[in-house]
Amino acid sequence: MSKWLALAAIAWLLAWSGMWPWADHPVFQTVGIQHHQPAAWLQMVCLVVVFAAIIAPQPARATYVRVWWVTANWLAATVWWLTHSMHVYGGLSMVAAALAVTALAGALALYMTAALGYVATRVTPRAAVRSDRHAITSALAIAAAWTLAEWLRAKWFTGFPWGELGYAHLTNWGWLAPITGVTGVTAMVVFTAAWVASAWSGLTKFTAQGWTMRQVMPWLAFALVIIGLPPAVQPSPEGWGTPNGTHTVALVQGNVDQSAKFGSNAARDMAWYTARVEASDAALTILPETAFPTLPETVPADIWRDLIRSHITQEKATLVGIPVQIGDNIFRNEAWLINTQSRAASLADIPQYRYAKHHLVPFGEMSPPGFRWFTSQLDIPLSEFKPGGADQPGFQWRGETLAVTICYEDVFGDEMAQRMTGVDPTPTAWVNMSNLAWFGDTTAIPSHLQMARWRALELGRPMLRATNTGATAVIDHLGRVVDNLPMQTRGVLVTTFEGRTGLTPYVQWAGRWGHTPLWVLSVLVLVFLVPRKRPE
Repeated sequence: MSKWLALAAIAWLLAWSGMWPWADHPVFQTVGIQHHQPAAWLQMVCLVVVFAAIIAPQPARATYVRVWWVTANWLAATVWWLTHSMHVYGGLSMVAAALAVTALAGALALYMTAALGYVATRVTPRAAVRSDRHAITSALAIAAAWTLAEWLRAKWFTGFPWGELGYAHLTNWGWLAPITGVTGVTAMVVFTAAWVASAWSGLTKFTAQGWTMRQVMPWLAFALVIIGLPPAVQPSPEGWGTPNGTHTVALVQGNVDQSAKFGSNAARDMAWYTARVEASDAALTILPETAFPTLPETVPADIWRDLIRSHITQEKATLVGIPVQIGDNIFRNEAWLINTQSRAASLADIPQYRYAKHHLVPFGEMSPPGFRWFTSQLDIPLSEFKPGGADQPGFQWRGETLAVTICYEDVFGDEMAQRMTGVDPTPTAWVNMSNLAWFGDTTAIPSHLQMARWRALELGRPMLRATNTGATAVIDHLGRVVDNLPMQTRGVLVTTFEGRTGLTPYVQWAGRWGHTPLWVLSVLVLVFLVPRKRPE
């Protein structure tokens, strides 16, 4: 029992290393761990322990069980903030919410169990038999299996790729983002940790004469992954694009209580947002996802009138998040652009541009096949959405083309890359409108910000983020947070951003093929490395 508890503890530490959930403490700070920040070194240590436990000599069935146990605990800790939304706002008891998240993590862990368990029972035993020269075989196979399993987690049943390991390495390996994307960095991290685990587990043996260079190499790679390359030798992401112009933007953070968002206070909050738009001198104002939480036809007429009037008298534009009904109990999560051409003659005349969210949140906005019985237990308003098209264009504004994402759509870098290729004009900046009030003051908010920073680097574009409770921020094309509002506060962030042109290597290959090359390469590696018969 103690062995299983220890493995679970390591798995939870692995998840927390991606975004540390605990408040700052002198002990944590001494070892470089900060509240709501990743700890790359801790992640690497935990991974080595996990892989050493998985590839240790044991029966095949025990290996599969161990893989599932570790990855289920890792994923449960990664998305534990879901219990907050289901319990506080969804009406489930805390026990039921915890069981639901545990079940989700257990199901998602099956991808890793199948891929990593298969490799651990076939490749690593052969590597052990054939001495240290083939330890790298084990590491390559584990990295390929991990990449394949993560691709499945990101794509099947709408996809939920939250917590990918590479996100913890922004400061040391973020310069690779425009080339390989975060998935390439994840593969490198997994390969290195698996290589060290092979050495630690005896696949490369310490000799009486001392360490050979082959035995030292995995530990050097381990240190390099944690430290990163010196800045002087890192390729600069600046070379992948050119500036297109600097503009002023106002990002509004309402900090609206989620429990009252769809209730009697909705009109009051919409009036507050409208007043911020009227008072704004910025050429572009962006409101959060569902800032207007009611259907357009139920928004008070005076709010529409005031909002439209402020755009007729001033040359400016505003993006408003609003749900739209398109059928019997069927809705779309949309963003409407209001500008000087907008008129209040009818609702159809108001938006000059509209974007409908394409990648819906499972269990929150749509019911995965076979799970309608579960979502019906949740007290979530407007929970049955219909997706918009995958190829919706951006909108033109002052020489820029702004493409919109809503909520966690900016977690899917390949889908965003595909919206940048084969279109004219190409987006020069991205807008994300989110409402993470569902998850309180948990790691969901800083994790989402961390992923947005990776998207900025991968795509070579600034990210303009307007959220309800945070993180409202402008991120430049180098992944740096240029300006932001404190989380869990109400306010308006008036700042500037610089549009960009040009395509990064990541956009060029992921925009054409998605992440298909990564899983194809992973399958080919496994085909060549995995023997047909399991070693005895």
